[in-house]
Amino acid sequence: MRAQRWILSFIIIVVFVATTSCNIIYEEEAAGPDANIGSENVLQVAEVFKDAEGDTFGIDLVQHDILSVEITTGSLMMTVIFKGIISPPSPGMSSDAIVGYIELDTDQNGMTGMTPIMDFYGGPSGLGIEFSLRLFEYDASFRVLPVYDDSGNLAGYVSIEFTENSFSLKIPLSVIGNDDGNVDIGIILGTWLEPTDIVGPFTYKPMG
Repeated sequence: MRAQRWILSFIIIVVFVATTSCNIIYEEEAAGPDANIGSENVLQVAEVFKDAEGDTFGIDLVQHDILSVEITTGSLMMTVIFKGIISPPSPGMSSDAIVGYIELDTDQNGMTGMTPIMDFYGGPSGLGIEFSLRLFEYDASFRVLPVYDDSGNLAGYVSIEFTENSFSLKIPLSVIGNDDGNVDIGIILGTWLEPTDIVGPFTYKPMG
């Protein structure tokens, strides 16, 4: 199981993380055309979920600090922005590579689905995960991430693009059980050695 990559750090940090909070500020703002992946270059409104700066909880030198998550309406098109430099996951396990999980509670019912990975580091989130995106398994050749359902089956792939301080991905609703786009989301990211930041849980509801 991929979560085992972080199990050793869990014992050290769980007590600290359980006593801290993840402050999310909900905003709406205009998203420009280059916020999109693919051919849908249309001006859309986005929801922005801001995470507190400086709230990382790891112990290693590199601490990836999530600043915000922007989701474009009409689809689950997500951009995660960081305070510092990141790089795509690589076989060489670069120290600034970003790895982790984006966890989706598509039926918005904490009594169904899997226990979120983020709960092992940040305490109970109330989420029950139906689908999980794993940055650990990034395919650099095709620039995609796998999506797994709550039975561990491969549900499909999503495209992902990286900049020096962000990544953007688009999750087709067909990949997550033809969901209506109303979803509760939790994100836990970090380095190959340990998780460093959590954002969520937060709820995304498409407008329109």
